[in-house]
Amino acid sequence: MLNKKMERKKIMQDLARRDILESAIEIVQESGEKQLTMDRVAAGAGIAKGTVYLYYKNKQELLDSVVEFSFLPLEREYAEIIGKEGDPVWKLEECLRASLDLVEKNKPLFKGLKDVMFNTREQYIGNPESWYWITVKLFATALDDGVKARKLRSMNSVKIASLFLDTINSLTSQRILTTVTESIEEDIREVMELYINGLAK
Repeated sequence: MLNKKMERKKIMQDLARRDILESAIEIVQESGEKQLTMDRVAAGAGIAKGTVYLYYKNKQELLDSVVEFSFLPLEREYAEIIGKEGDPVWKLEECLRASLDLVEKNKPLFKGLKDVMFNTREQYIGNPESWYWITVKLFATALDDGVKARKLRSMNSVKIASLFLDTINSLTSQRILTTVTESIEEDIREVMELYINGLAK
């Protein structure tokens, strides 16, 4: 009986947290992160302002969670792509495509979150448990598989995976902050040419 009560409580907490995050996302998409307040988030979620503070101690913590929540589908997609059977180079290309697609489909949200995303980058790189290093390890797995399959030369796969992720982050930043005329496919072709064939003629 106690276990069922605890399970129900956890489900209710997860639902409340999701409602809060979805409310915050809606506000950021429509008005930008500077217009986000705990009052507006509570109203959008249909809960008391005090309830928001049960889950997030301040606006910054909530915004950090919004960024993580927004990229969660991408993290899952990366893991799914890298876990598939198939060509390691194709896997990296698909991860790049998934990243650019996500940004294009959610540009207003990421534009609204730009200050938070760019200000917290340092903290993610400094934390070995963060999404950044989880993603680097996934990409490194694909690179190592490419080396084993003799499709890629021997390398420091973690370092190259980090560079590859940084390239993705730069491309997505361009798409968020500027008007990009190149298609997603053109960007993918350029990046994969660079990483697989280098710049030499």
